[in-house]
Amino acid sequence: MFALFCLVGYSHKQLAVQTPTTPPEAPAVVNMVALMAGYMISWGNVAGDFCVYMPPSAPKFRVFMYGLLGICTPIILLLTFGAAIGASISNNPTWLAGFEAYSTGGVLGAMLAPAGGFGKFILVLLSFAVVGTCAREIYAVASDFQILIPKAHKVLRFVCVIVTTIIVIGVSEGAIRSFYSSLKNFLFFIGYFSSSYVSIVLLEWWYFRKANAASYDHAIWDNAKELPLGIAGTLAMFLPWALIGEFTLHLICSSLADVGV
Repeated sequence: MFALFCLVGYSHKQLAVQTPTTPPEAPAVVNMVALMAGYMISWGNVAGDFCVYMPPSAPKFRVFMYGLLGICTPIILLLTFGAAIGASISNNPTWLAGFEAYSTGGVLGAMLAPAGGFGKFILVLLSFAVVGTCAREIYAVASDFQILIPKAHKVLRFVCVIVTTIIVIGVSEGAIRSFYSSLKNFLFFIGYFSSSYVSIVLLEWWYFRKANAASYDHAIWDNAKELPLGIAGTLAMFLPWALIGEFTLHLICSSLADVGV
């Protein structure tokens, strides 16, 4: 938040000069909503990892509001600020040059250039903020290793974190070459997975278990031999993906046919 205030403070005059824009069309709005949902719904997959540390007596509504406000408040601020930057880039040659050279980081660097060394310090803080954002996923993946592979309990969790970080760095090296397309594709993938996962869990909880926590056998939670195979959940997860993939392929083929390919 401190870095955001600094960005606004050093660039408020340029941000005031906005390029006129036209109202977005429905596909653009749906695309944006899908991208944001793909990011925010993913919290539903890891909420249990963090809420398990809370006492059973914790107020449900308060926990819900903490989570909702903690996710939505920074997202709304950042999206609003990002939209203001995007509508100002074309009016500022320095910002535009930074964007063409180094993408988003170049714009932020150009915005903080008047601050000199202090601006570089703010950029370092922003880079650490990205690391902090990835921390929860790395933590969750390290926990998943120990859930999916029972023998992994003998491995210290920080080792799983190091392995996960190495994998993330390797994937990032390739993704950075086409950052925006890679980011969009990744967010769409997360959105499909998270939506399916959350839908399956809620359907089981509300429809099959009638929102009754006693219907779970907590004594066998870590015994794979006693737990159901999960065939129904697996089919419910992946069959819609096949249908969506087939529909998308049909649209691509139709578009190619329209242009004579």
